[in-house]
Amino acid sequence: MPTEIATPANVSNSSVWHSVTFRLALIYMALFGVSVSFLLGFIYLSTAAYMEDQTEATIEAEIRGLAERYRLTSLKGLVQSIDERIERQPFSSTIYLLTNQSFAHVAGNLNGWPQSKPDAEGWVDFKLEQVGHESPVHVARARAFLLAGDFHLLVGRDLFELRATQALIARTLAWGLAITAMLALCGAVMMSRSTARRLEAINAISRRIMRGDLSQRVPSRGTHDEFDRLAASLNDMLDKIQ
Repeated sequence: MPTEIATPANVSNSSVWHSVTFRLALIYMALFGVSVSFLLGFIYLSTAAYMEDQTEATIEAEIRGLAERYRLTSLKGLVQSIDERIERQPFSSTIYLLTNQSFAHVAGNLNGWPQSKPDAEGWVDFKLEQVGHESPVHVARARAFLLAGDFHLLVGRDLFELRATQALIARTLAWGLAITAMLALCGAVMMSRSTARRLEAINAISRRIMRGDLSQRVPSRGTHDEFDRLAASLNDMLDKIQ
């Protein structure tokens, strides 16, 4: 008699969703997803921290250069240096402000001294109003420096591009996590269906044997895996019974 082999149509979706293989695959997917989430979170935090450190290092380098220029060429040379940097890069995100002891504007591309108070290291975060920009309010980070003669120097950066880049990285990592989860789910379904088909083939042969047809044998695929070894054991037992 012909051997009954289960086809994909014999395996119902409900049997796949409730199979042990699918549940184990879901557990593995959950553990894998948590691991990937921690990894991607670490990558994002490390990248964001590196970008922040680079921004602060750039600001500190600007301050050291301007302070040295003031020491060598006095106030006139410092004002000229600030004006040259602004003219050279008029659309740069770098912020310059030089004021006197009364915080009156002397030079720079910032109209007035920020109202926010600097921290212990002189760093201050404040908001910038951008006219005609898609985002009218930007966040800036700057460092205040006191020059000889009670002149105040503020050098900073508009963080709009930095924040936009960080948001892009976060979205990219989130999409990567979502795609990974979808692929893992598809893999779990495929693996469960494959296992269910092989089990259904064994069940079909078992039902024929229980109806009295002892000539039936459990099919094997020649892969020498656990299912093939189980089929060999069952077939040996049927040979002895027969």
